Formats: sequence, structure tokens, C-alpha cells
Amino acid sequence: MREEVYALRSDYSQEEIDTLEYLGACVSETLRMVPVFPIGVPKEVRKKGLTVCGVKIPVGSMVNLRSISHHYNDKMFPKPNQFDPRRFMKNVENFEHPKISNVLYMPFAKGTRRCIG
Repeated sequence: MREEVYALRSDYSQEEIDTLEYLGACVSETLRMVPVFPIGVPKEVRKKGLTVCGVKIPVGSMVNLRSISHHYNDKMFPKPNQFDPRRFMKNVENFEHPKISNVLYMPFAKGTRRCIG
């Protein structure tokens, strides 16, 4: 990462920052391990209710999707306790990992009440 950053000119642009793949991967991996909004916003179950892993959740129940539980899921992120920015990089030699889901990777939450920053 140091080489990427030091290679920038002193008057760099946002477009140049966007090309720093390893820097971006480090930021994404940091946010995976320590999300800004790890707990989530409670939501009310509506319509017919909800079934999760065979458990029925009735209408009117409050549920909360915690992003940190997905970010440490070893099926989605093998060796989840290990800091490894390669998970967020494309075409890394000798590194196999599952495709990261935009639905489950949510360091700033999701939906209408997500962080707008």
C-alpha cells in the first residue's frame, strides 16, 4: 500500500485515488472487521410474518439484522478473524475466496436508514 500511495503526485485527483486497489481493499477489510454500524436498526415484521432457519417470526415482531454477524461468517469470509484485504481485490494470484455479496457486506447498514455519509 505504501508504494501505491507514494506513487501519487502531490496534486492527486479523486480518480487517481480510486485506482489504488490495495488501499481500497484495506479500507473495506477494516470496515468488515469493525463496521461503523455493527448493530443495525430494528425493523418490524410485516405482512405474513417471516421464517428464518425454520423459526417462524410473527407479524409485529421486531427483528434486527446485525452486519457484524455476516462479516464474521466463515462461509462468506473464510478465516474471518484474520485481516486479509485480498478478499476485496480482483484477480489475486493464488488466492481463492467467495464473491463478496453486496447484500451481506454492509459496514454502513442498508436500506432507507443507512448512513448517508
